[in-house]
Amino acid sequence: MSDLAALADRLNFVALDNSALAQLRALRPLLMAEMPRLLDAFYAKIGAFPQTRAMFSGPAEAERAKAAQLQHWDRIARGGIDGAYIAAVKRIGAAHARIGLAPRWYIGGYSFIIEGLIGAILRERWPKSHRPFGLGGARPDPHQTAAEIAAVVKAALLDMDYSISVYIESSEAARMAVEARMRQTNAAVIAVVGDALGALAKGRLTHRIGDVMPPEYAGLRDDFNAAISQLHETVVAITGAAPESARARTRSARPRTISPAAPNNRPRGWSRPLPPSLKSPSRCIARPRPQNGPETSSLKRKRTPTAAPRLWATPCRQWAGLKNRRRKSARSSASSMRSPFRPICSL
Repeated sequence: MSDLAALADRLNFVALDNSALAQLRALRPLLMAEMPRLLDAFYAKIGAFPQTRAMFSGPAEAERAKAAQLQHWDRIARGGIDGAYIAAVKRIGAAHARIGLAPRWYIGGYSFIIEGLIGAILRERWPKSHRPFGLGGARPDPHQTAAEIAAVVKAALLDMDYSISVYIESSEAARMAVEARMRQTNAAVIAVVGDALGALAKGRLTHRIGDVMPPEYAGLRDDFNAAISQLHETVVAITGAAPESARARTRSARPRTISPAAPNNRPRGWSRPLPPSLKSPSRCIARPRPQNGPETSSLKRKRTPTAAPRLWATPCRQWAGLKNRRRKSARSSASSMRSPFRPICSL
């Protein structure tokens, strides 16, 4: 709907028709004569309250606002409620929204203006003669006076309606702009933090958030950078100590065996000293059993080393096997020294 169509609907609803506009034109000299005094009292009242005084930077700005109000009411009193009126009232509502003038202060100020205009109309229409009405005094027309007051009140309320509507629309537009900026800012912050968390998930502990975040999120940036720095230092300390501990575990888990080339090694779990026969590997070499036959029965069997003993067996079994081998070797040596001939008869 266009602005003029909306204005026509408003005028039709409040019954501000051509007759009421004619009443305003007839009251224009009275209204414009009373308006400067009312505006002076109104802006003096504004200066008396801290909430409204803070909306003006100084007396010069208050004087400019007063001049704008006087010009605006002159247009209303001439009955010029048209497209130019809509543009003017929108500028006033936008100015109120810009300086933060709440509707309650605007409505209170208009009540002060309406009160003064109604009083001026009643003083003007009240009879000037002290004679009673029945003795030749001029009797005022109550219907005419009521119509004039109604026209002024309707014009003031229409102006108030437009100003507050524009104030609400401007405030809503400003709120939506702020929300759009906040959504844009939040999206940028979420993107930056998401990239940082993605780098952390990939193990890049050197990633830091730069000065790409808004100032209001500087605390979040500093906390994230401090946390990731602390995590990086902890991981470096742990990985630096890990090789030493791994080497220590490797040394402790290495199997301990006894080699024949190392005679002083002892089997695991043997706390007693090794016997002299086990200190030299050459004494612990197993010999093959002699073969039965005439060629080896009278000859001394040659002993050749073959394989190293199993030194990881139980020490007691090793010692017992060594004693048995020594006994067999002694018996074999004794039998080989006997004469192969037996005497037939004794001399």
